[in-house]
Amino acid sequence: MEEKAVQLRRCEDTLYVSGTVLILFGLWSLIKITLEVVFYRDMMADIINSMQDAADDQADYFIVSLTYVLMYTAIAVDLLIRFYLGSRARRDGRGENAGRLYVGAAVLVCVISGGDTVRYIIDSFRAGGGLFSTLVNCFVEFTSFLVYLSTAAAALKVKQLRRTLKGEV
Repeated sequence: MEEKAVQLRRCEDTLYVSGTVLILFGLWSLIKITLEVVFYRDMMADIINSMQDAADDQADYFIVSLTYVLMYTAIAVDLLIRFYLGSRARRDGRGENAGRLYVGAAVLVCVISGGDTVRYIIDSFRAGGGLFSTLVNCFVEFTSFLVYLSTAAAALKVKQLRRTLKGEV
């Protein structure tokens, strides 16, 4: 039993660290988006103006506006998911009750992130952008996937070990 307790403590530590990294990745995403908006403001204004010029009637303008609203909503949802999973993982890593929903959400996000990471890497190399920025972005995406994977695996293992130590299995 003592070996299981040590294993539980290690998994809880992994969960706490993974949760912290998820929150930091969320903060990094927020900083990155803010910097892109600030530094690429002229380019974004040109894109918006060209889209508005192409939108010859009110319906097209509505679609363009709706696209931007949906894009920023997706970014906000991504940030909220990262903060939710990170805070729940940290809480679970401290031994507090974090609920069951976050474990399922962590597994689901891990699967989605894995597929998205593969797609992102393939698309990045196909796009033919700068090699350095492509490699850095691919590395960040892959690292993000590994953090989701670590969080999901540790969360499942912690739940299993806690049940074992309580004698429920």
